[in-house]
Amino acid sequence: MTCLFCGSPELEIFFKNKFHPLAQWHGPFDFYRCKNCESGITLPLPSSAQLTRLYESFEGGMMPQIRELRDDYPLNTWFNQCVSHALAANENIIYKPDVFSWIDFGAGSGELSKLLMNRFPHSDGIAADFHDVPEKLVGSKVKWVKTDLNGTFIESFSSFEKANYIFLITVLEHLMHPDIFIGHAIQLLKPGGCFYLTVPRIDCMAFALLKERWPYMIAGEHLNIPSIKGMEILLFKTCNKVFGEGNCKITVKPVILPYPVGYYLQYFGLKKLAKKIPSDIVLRIPTGLLEASVVLRQRDDQG
Repeated sequence: MTCLFCGSPELEIFFKNKFHPLAQWHGPFDFYRCKNCESGITLPLPSSAQLTRLYESFEGGMMPQIRELRDDYPLNTWFNQCVSHALAANENIIYKPDVFSWIDFGAGSGELSKLLMNRFPHSDGIAADFHDVPEKLVGSKVKWVKTDLNGTFIESFSSFEKANYIFLITVLEHLMHPDIFIGHAIQLLKPGGCFYLTVPRIDCMAFALLKERWPYMIAGEHLNIPSIKGMEILLFKTCNKVFGEGNCKITVKPVILPYPVGYYLQYFGLKKLAKKIPSDIVLRIPTGLLEASVVLRQRDDQG
């Protein structure tokens, strides 16, 4: 057994024989932490068929409580922040600000894709997830690719055109093999393009305090949770293998997700109070997330 982020064999058990908190039939699972980079991994992993059954049991692939919160309190501030941070990370602006192509992996109900189209109506987008096209994107010009990122993604690789921006927003923790996925996904970058992701990070104060009660600790669903160090090692190793050393600018750092106040209140059972708070008022509490960007050098600048 080795850490998929840094490759170290020095793993220690964090919890054993845990089941999914909602789907009690999904399990048991053991979760380990790497002594070298502090990332967390699930071993052994569930099968692709087990994960398909899990996500198909949820509407839109998301637990009902979280789906309700997302519907009542859309995370538009967060999605806008992700897009702005990705644009800011990319110094290779060779096209008009609103004329570019993008891919939204793990698009779910299509919130990010819809925001991108509204914000950049001249852009061209592809959205992908395991289910049929969501209602939010029906009739839009977004190309939908039905593919299981844990199963059929590599087989459907030819369905994707190369893009200026690739987004993976709180999806990596759901992947059985994030190292393999990233290795394929970054090959879809155009020269000068940017791959941007957000993911829970286990090296944070929230996890240190809450441990198994940390909201991002979901047995059998959040399978692999990196640390900042682990994410850096994985991205550098993967990018060097795909593009050669020195051809990517890689940045990994903590980020705060701006949740609506009502989202927090409703999550903790204070639904009546939540309804009294305007949905556009947000709090920036460090719940434990990181953001990472990979900017591919333009072809002429590559070594």
